[in-house]
Amino acid sequence: MEMALKNYILKMLAKLSPEERQEVISYFLDSELSNEIDLENTINKIRESRFNEGLVCPHCHNDDIIKHGKTNKQQRYRCKSCERTFTDFTGTPIEQIMKKKEFFHSLQCMLEGKSLPETAKEIGVSIPTAFDWRHKVLSALKKNKNDKLSGLLEVDDTFFLHSEKGNPNLARKPRKRGGKAKKRGVSNEQVCVIVGLDRDGNSISKIACHGRPSANDIDKVLRIDEDGEMLLCTDKHPSLGKYAKMNEFKHIELNLSKNIRVIKNIYHIQNVNSYHSRLKEWLRRFKGVATRYLDNYLCWFDFVDRAGRDIKKETAKRQLMTTVCSSAAA
Repeated sequence: MEMALKNYILKMLAKLSPEERQEVISYFLDSELSNEIDLENTINKIRESRFNEGLVCPHCHNDDIIKHGKTNKQQRYRCKSCERTFTDFTGTPIEQIMKKKEFFHSLQCMLEGKSLPETAKEIGVSIPTAFDWRHKVLSALKKNKNDKLSGLLEVDDTFFLHSEKGNPNLARKPRKRGGKAKKRGVSNEQVCVIVGLDRDGNSISKIACHGRPSANDIDKVLRIDEDGEMLLCTDKHPSLGKYAKMNEFKHIELNLSKNIRVIKNIYHIQNVNSYHSRLKEWLRRFKGVATRYLDNYLCWFDFVDRAGRDIKKETAKRQLMTTVCSSAAA
């Protein structure tokens, strides 16, 4: 605690009666106890999710397990088969994180789309620590995302300026924030992100290539549920037409240049275009994302976009928490 703040608090406390001071102290003690209870509840939820078919050893997968004391208030277990010990977090991306309470608080900051400096300040850690925690979460989201699409599918591309943000050894002069490409239109200075949405709300958004995508670039991004019949809605992008043809999908093209945006009141690409707009608006708060991390941020946006649309914040936080803590360590 900074000395000036400490002196201010002591000065304010001195003005209170003994009963009022005791009330303030009790409040902070109750808050600390509440935080401990919240952490315990969080750990219980993780255990229920991770070991929903029974407690097993993460090392040898044997189920002959006994309790083996506690470490930093966390229950340890011992496997009678391999005789190794473990906790609820062993083998997960956050196994080595000591400040578990602060880490779980950082998940709420992620759901709110807060920047690294805002997150670091709010939870009381350094910016590099907040960065490391964030990318543990993003890697887990990326690994666990179920992105198969089926049925009526809207597909379109969108572009982002290639960024080497954070690279100290640039082969060019660094751009100012909000910089522009040297070439007009779409070029290799831009990365293409393919976005696919089906009408059940499932989505895929990934980097396909630099510049304009080919049918093969699109095919590498989109995962299709081959058990169902597919129908693609796109604009008149030639590569999207080739992609549909090479996969033998039914294909409806919308001629936007002739203002044909909806066919039979159902075939359109309005959902995917709206997704593009929300994505770009959401990314602006980060003042540029390095291209090497862009796929991670696309997964992050997809999660918070669905959370804002379908589920309550507390449910979203629980889903994010269990996704990270049920994931295998990178």
